[in-house]
Amino acid sequence: MGRKYTEKKTIEQIEEAAKDMSTFYTAACINHAGTTYKDDGARYYTEIISEYLLKHYKLFDQIQKIKRVNYKINSHNGTTPRETSNRKEERIALALVQKKVLNPLGEVIDYQVPLKSKQSDRVGKIDLMTFDESTGILRLIELKAPKSKETLLRCVLEIYTYYKTVDMGELLRSYGLHGKYSEVRICPLFFKGSTQDNEYNALVNHGNLVGLMNKMSNDVKVELLRFPFENIETVSPSTSYANGVAGCVTPCTRGAIIIIPTVKKPNAAPLDVEEVPDCDTETPANWKIEILNY
Repeated sequence: MGRKYTEKKTIEQIEEAAKDMSTFYTAACINHAGTTYKDDGARYYTEIISEYLLKHYKLFDQIQKIKRVNYKINSHNGTTPRETSNRKEERIALALVQKKVLNPLGEVIDYQVPLKSKQSDRVGKIDLMTFDESTGILRLIELKAPKSKETLLRCVLEIYTYYKTVDMGELLRSYGLHGKYSEVRICPLFFKGSTQDNEYNALVNHGNLVGLMNKMSNDVKVELLRFPFENIETVSPSTSYANGVAGCVTPCTRGAIIIIPTVKKPNAAPLDVEEVPDCDTETPANWKIEILNY
């Protein structure tokens, strides 16, 4: 069981973190799971934080835009020189880029999009961006690895912070989207069975979080996305296991990463890269990301 905090202590932590809203989402209290003590109301920490932000919403105005000339990185070709990297989120992002199109989100147009203008800027990167030409929707996506323990609140705050930070005019120019896009959406993307998924399934108990997402949606629509399975593995095409996957181009691009379905039987043959199994039934399912209602 994790450490318990009172509501008063939690608010003190929020107020301290709010001194710099550009890094607010990284504060430890944002990731506190569970509730306060029973005699302190047994309130979810994320509900206390969401309520505070709803009451002090103008705090987000403190997040400064960072001007950057060109967001597009020429070396972003969906491959990596570090084939053995164990950063799963990065490897999944690279694999998704190679899939080109994610139903129903459209084309993956980039990954690990930098937001810094200078090295000292304290800001992360946009994990994935997709663009759907049929609807004109540009999605800025915060990708979480399977079994991630981060709260849904943290994921929402992180991608909203990135949206407030990015120079949207320059971002659109960098990718040639002026005149093509109709709407921008910010999207946490998580797996079944993750902390985010569990909290989504219990949103009836998280009214303030829902209220906060709705408030943000007056500025930019918050859209929750979910992989319809619990886990995937990523491997380099140079491995013997990957070479047996249907759809793997031969010879494979050096540094490329492809998605391998997780299978319970060690000697089971890999499925086509366009299919993934349900982790409970091992039944193949179409690769289709779910857009969730809240």
